[in-house]
Amino acid sequence: MINSCGDKQWRRKNRDLHRVDGPAVISGTTGELSWYLDGIRYSEIRKFKRDGKLSDEDITLLKLKYGNILERNTTISTNFCGDVMYRDDDGDLHRIDGPAVTLSNGERWYYSRGVRYFTAKSYQDATCLSDDEMRNIIDRYGNIS
Repeated sequence: MINSCGDKQWRRKNRDLHRVDGPAVISGTTGELSWYLDGIRYSEIRKFKRDGKLSDEDITLLKLKYGNILERNTTISTNFCGDVMYRDDDGDLHRIDGPAVTLSNGERWYYSRGVRYFTAKSYQDATCLSDDEMRNIIDRYGNIS
């Protein structure tokens, strides 16, 4: 179903957000992915795999389709302005499969362990992404600038 904000959602009959074969919510404005099982939001791939009873092959297929999903120990938050931020356990802005900050105006900022990167090359070097992984990020979110 698609809600009034344009978000595509997968729900169970009891209305809980739930999807094992992909994100249960795809934001219509930012394209951000949210992963749910039985109404519970997941931010760790290990727990999503365990609770969803997924195999390593299932996780590999999800990563191929959606990118490096649910980086371990990442907290995803949205502020009152609608800005989306990814932070690691230390509270630093951090994400290796896309922008760590997506502002409500569409601007995207790339961080790794609290350091902001302004070029694709510096971000790729810092995160050890392959050329293919970096191309996928640029194809999905646009060039880093």
